[in-house]
Amino acid sequence: MKRDLILESYFYEKDRPGSLPNNPVNSIFEDSQGNLWVGNMERGLNMKPKNSNSFLHYRHSNFHPNSLSHNSVSAITEDNQERLWIATWGRGLNRIDLNQKGHHYSFTYYETQTTELRSNFIGCLAYDTINNGLWIGTLNGLHFYDFTNDHLKAIPLSLDKYINNSMVGMLIDSRSRLWVGTSRGLLIVDLLSFARSHSGFTYQFLENKLDQPGSRETEKINCIYEDNQGTIWLGSHGYGLYQLISEENNKFEFVSFTTRDGLSNNSIFGILEDNNNNLWLSTNHGLSCYHIYNRTFTNFYKSDGILSNQFYWNTYCRSRIDSTLYFGNL
Repeated sequence: MKRDLILESYFYEKDRPGSLPNNPVNSIFEDSQGNLWVGNMERGLNMKPKNSNSFLHYRHSNFHPNSLSHNSVSAITEDNQERLWIATWGRGLNRIDLNQKGHHYSFTYYETQTTELRSNFIGCLAYDTINNGLWIGTLNGLHFYDFTNDHLKAIPLSLDKYINNSMVGMLIDSRSRLWVGTSRGLLIVDLLSFARSHSGFTYQFLENKLDQPGSRETEKINCIYEDNQGTIWLGSHGYGLYQLISEENNKFEFVSFTTRDGLSNNSIFGILEDNNNNLWLSTNHGLSCYHIYNRTFTNFYKSDGILSNQFYWNTYCRSRIDSTLYFGNL
């Protein structure tokens, strides 16, 4: 297998104001206008305008009440009104209007003191077209912001019994289901049932190792992806890559791929698909390419040109404009 990679790297350059900060990247998102947004740990939010190679920087300031609420940006998404939602790990949720002129954004934020958010530490976001709202995964439970009624509320679940059950991966699939990865298992919500009743909706929580549900090993899911064939893939924190192979009678069955199968590392932080239907996996040690048709892996490391062997949560994004795959390093 040819090992050549075509890479373009963005990193901190001391004498270049338009470069990224030197702290770890913690979120990546491309908005509907083609701008690339990058969140950093403790260094704020950065935006690379379409057709530019320089970043604009947005940070919290005690002197500006409409600035970013916190400088650790953990997740980013967009709704159907061209509003960008920015999660932080420490002070709740931010919102900006992408149509503000000159990229001079005024940040509106939501936190525990003013809303029903049970935690200001947010790990994942997903815009829901079925229910016209935003799903918010936090350190202490799941929340839903109902845009129709302009109300952000906590969603009671059986897994609320776990303290500090961090939610870090989130996906709404083509079958109207919300998938949420947590540090204590996998949550799957039927969004059509949620549309009928916000209190009596259907969901499943898979707490044990996905390919060994009879075991007592607690599952930890970092990321979830649906490929163009509708197959669900999940990256775990220690158990490798999962593929959903059956859901007959609403019983989910998975098969796993680990370092024994050629994967570079068993902790996966991001999953993306390229134009050849290969899956690219950012891990705790290297970047793996899974060739679906022959079920083999090709692994790439710092020696192959990537900036670091270690990647991070929520730091993956595929461009809708040119299919470029973005992954963030520590």
